[in-house]
Order: sequence, then C-alpha cells, then structure tokens
Amino acid sequence: MNEYKVAFVKSGKWYAAFVPDLPGAHSQGRTLAEARRNIREAIALVLESNHKRFRFNSPPS
Repeated sequence: MNEYKVAFVKSGKWYAAFVPDLPGAHSQGRTLAEARRNIREAIALVLESNHKRFRFNSPPS
C-alpha cells in the first residue's frame, strides 16, 4: 500500500486537506477527524481514476 503525505490547514471552523504529490486529492471536514476520513476517500478515488484512465498509480515522493 502506498503512503502519501497529507497537508491539513484550518480555516475558520473547517479543516482542508490535500496531497501535494497527488493532483486532485483534496477534501475538507468540520473536524480534523472528518477531514482525515474524507481525504482517505479522496485518495482512493483519485488512485482508482488514475488506474482506470492511465493504468498506473502515482508513486509517493
């Protein structure tokens, strides 16, 4: 299983999350725990889409 570094940023009452090494993998949540759950789902969806479209997954840096 690949591991990716995730950046979390708090903005007001929300947390934003994104993966610098995986374009398109970004999400948000009202709590840090929710943002973590959401970014895991976003990563899985981006990898699935990349695999279907390009037949590969982006390796972590």
